[in-house]
Amino acid sequence: MKPAKGQHYRGMSVVSDKVVWLSGNKGFVLRTIDGGKSWDTLNPLKYAMKDFRDIYAWNSKEAIVMSSGDSTVFLKTSDGGHSWHTVYVNNDSGVFFDAFDFKGGMGIAISDPYRRTLFFDPKSNLQNSGSAFLILVSENKGEYWQPLSYFVFPEDNTESMFAASGSIIKWADTSQEKRKALFVTGGNNPQFRSSEGVTKISVPLQKGKAGGIYSFYGDANGNFCAVGGNYSLPDKRDSTAAWSGDFGKTWHLSNSMPYGYRSCVSAHINAKIWACTGTNGIDISHNCGKDWKTLEHSNFNVCAFGKKYFWLAGNEGTWKKIPILKLK
Repeated sequence: MKPAKGQHYRGMSVVSDKVVWLSGNKGFVLRTIDGGKSWDTLNPLKYAMKDFRDIYAWNSKEAIVMSSGDSTVFLKTSDGGHSWHTVYVNNDSGVFFDAFDFKGGMGIAISDPYRRTLFFDPKSNLQNSGSAFLILVSENKGEYWQPLSYFVFPEDNTESMFAASGSIIKWADTSQEKRKALFVTGGNNPQFRSSEGVTKISVPLQKGKAGGIYSFYGDANGNFCAVGGNYSLPDKRDSTAAWSGDFGKTWHLSNSMPYGYRSCVSAHINAKIWACTGTNGIDISHNCGKDWKTLEHSNFNVCAFGKKYFWLAGNEGTWKKIPILKLK
């Protein structure tokens, strides 16, 4: 796959080191089934104007993509991208979906806060309207979505969210919290939150209109890392990464920071390697995000680990895979 002018990837799903899916602007969806030797262009018909910011794949045949921006649509394929069908549409003014995540057949998706009806009381014929996060769940691999019935997550007018790499919401990776999802925000008070509306913990990353958390990753042992900064100030290095060792209950700034703004973080738990990427480089940590070392100065938006390779994708149709042995 050659670099393509104006074609930007922000969605990535690494099924294995052979099967990887990418999604991006201009309605692009791509897939390799031979470890990157060749790529299939599987763009859904009639969606050339959509910006597919996130993608999830279960295998080489089944995948689902999410568009961000006005008139959100989720599309799914079960035949390797030969055909796509619509599984969710939202034309509400102000809706902007940022990311989704799956655990088996369980899916969860999140939108920026926007003004909408929070609840309606048929007895009094009164309704309560305000700004709130919209969180959707699916129990059948994304075929059907519905809002969480037990939440009202009003934002506090200082929070924002980013669709930089589809990695701001994840299912909790613990057996006792099988239906609990975690997500992160930015703005004047970057937060680590839960889908149950209980957790709301400040994270000490850069603040401001374009500041905050752009991505996070956590393991089953309670090691969490959040990265971000300010995409408009990509070379500003202070407060671009933080870590937690107690499932996100407390957060600490990293001792040594990534080289600048970072849009995605991931980890290879077995190899004990954490990595993040952004518009000016790739950084590696061997202690769960406490210390970072710059690997190279390059430009990527999203990253994820396979078994033997570290995969990255970014702007102008670029992608890369790095053998994990070179990261140790």
